[in-house]
Amino acid sequence: MVCVFYGHRECGEEIVPSLETVLKALIEEKGVDRFYVGTQGGFDDAVYRTLKTMRRHYPHIEYKRVLAYLPTALEQGVKAEQVDTLIPAGIETRPPRYRILYRNEWMLRQADYVVVYTVTSAGGAAKFAALARKRGIPCINLAEN
Repeated sequence: MVCVFYGHRECGEEIVPSLETVLKALIEEKGVDRFYVGTQGGFDDAVYRTLKTMRRHYPHIEYKRVLAYLPTALEQGVKAEQVDTLIPAGIETRPPRYRILYRNEWMLRQADYVVVYTVTSAGGAAKFAALARKRGIPCINLAEN
């Protein structure tokens, strides 16, 4: 089972306790063992750090940062965490301005569950939360917990 994440760029650490509770329930009660998260801001960073920490208690889970852009040679040599990344097939053929959208659509196609942090109905995170609900994918908004 796969869970993906969408959220605001601006996001503080106050969501981490709710995030941990939701992740624990998804892992223990729903059998989720694979997680895909973006790289575009505060929410994505909080999710990634939380998953990294939770893996100590749940060594069977897998998590990947899904890239919208191919890393440069310098980034490939510097970042040890590249092993935790994934690049959706075909993204390199998309114009750069559409790659985040392509990545987010790819993530939604993989999803059995979606976790979001949206406090407004505007923006990409809210759009993908609405798409998930429309497709019948369970969607949990941490801003409502």
